[in-house]
Amino acid sequence: MNANAKPACDERQGYIGGSDWESLLGEVLPKGERVYGCPRRLFYTKTGAQPDYPEDVTGPMRRGNRLEEVAVKLYEEVTGRKTMRRDKFRLTAAPAWWGGHIDRAIVADNGDGPGILEVKTTGERVWWTVVHDGIPQRWLSQIHHYLGLSGYKWGDLLLYWPDGDLHAIAHVKRDDKMLGLMTDVGADFWRRVEKNDPPDRLEPKDRRCSVCAFRHSCQGAAMFEAAGEDTGEIERVDDPELLRMVRDEREANAISVEAEAVLEICREKVRQAIWHKNAVEVPGYRLYFRAQKSQRVDTTRLKKEEPEIAARFSREIISRPLRVYPV
Repeated sequence: MNANAKPACDERQGYIGGSDWESLLGEVLPKGERVYGCPRRLFYTKTGAQPDYPEDVTGPMRRGNRLEEVAVKLYEEVTGRKTMRRDKFRLTAAPAWWGGHIDRAIVADNGDGPGILEVKTTGERVWWTVVHDGIPQRWLSQIHHYLGLSGYKWGDLLLYWPDGDLHAIAHVKRDDKMLGLMTDVGADFWRRVEKNDPPDRLEPKDRRCSVCAFRHSCQGAAMFEAAGEDTGEIERVDDPELLRMVRDEREANAISVEAEAVLEICREKVRQAIWHKNAVEVPGYRLYFRAQKSQRVDTTRLKKEEPEIAARFSREIISRPLRVYPV
């Protein structure tokens, strides 16, 4: 038994919650924003389908739960505002399928009345991504979910990076246009849930499919085709420890990809700042940004125009690259 696995069914199955919107609004979110779910995956969850693979409660999820109280106290100290717990509540005539639990309600301290506090504790990677790209639209849709449920006019989104002891607060005002879009999209999706009419599939090569707990039920043989033909050399191994290693590798790979993107953003900002300089020194660092020339062999042209010479100077290299495909 996987101690970190999510329960197959919980009370959130009966409604659309705040964190569900990134799955539903993925197609209308800004291009390039990372989305983790899709409508079809959410459909399987809401209709009680059994996942093909257990959905783990990840380290970041556990961290968020454990540090929520710390983050809330930080918010109260920084802003001077008071917050209070509010369990499942409904103060407006929101649709029956619109529900959930807020992190905290902010006690009224101005003419706008009470507000919603949404807390996000992050690791370094997400912190710097948000610093450079801004608050993700999927987080704004989440806080708007609670604004729609409560009828409140505003909310604060607290971003807290505990290892760096850094925080940022984004003040969010209720956007009725956004709530209207969410209402339309949510109503259409919930009709599908009630009629057992699943949304369209993603393309099997979509990166979201690689980590989806329903990928085999959804995509079927297409997932195996993407992984390559079984030539008879594949050995099926039921080894929980190896499975854990593979999951760790996939998570580390995703972190690496996003970290590289953040690194390139930072480097481009530095390049732009010293564009007309060859060398710069700031306290503690020396930077070089010189034009460099290099000569390289055009192997494509060489193979085409002088195939015999190319063959003479080619050598066989044997390697064993590790490639991981979801099935």
